[in-house]
Amino acid sequence: MAGGSVVAFEDWDPTTAAFRCVLDGRESLLSGRGKEFTVHDEPDRVQHDDDRGRLMHLEGQIVVLQRCLAVRDEMCDVLQDSVGRLAGTIAGLQAQVAALEDAIATKDMARNSH
Repeated sequence: MAGGSVVAFEDWDPTTAAFRCVLDGRESLLSGRGKEFTVHDEPDRVQHDDDRGRLMHLEGQIVVLQRCLAVRDEMCDVLQDSVGRLAGTIAGLQAQVAALEDAIATKDMARNSH
């Protein structure tokens, strides 16, 4: 930025820490953090690169979400199978309890009849 004068700052973008600015009559993009800034004389290209980077990041997030959904679907299938087996076990135990109750009732009736 040697010898340049900044006339106007516009469109502060906190995600890229960049300003669109007019520097010596030319639109530029000033980006950086702290005391070190870079002047980009092709702000549209820089914006395009930033947009492409954000798009790639979003595409990566979509892939991760799709994997999470696949794992969730698989877990749901496993849980449904487990619930089905558990329901079968409960039904079996209920049948055993009913058989035991019948056996106890029969034994009690036999004991009371004597």
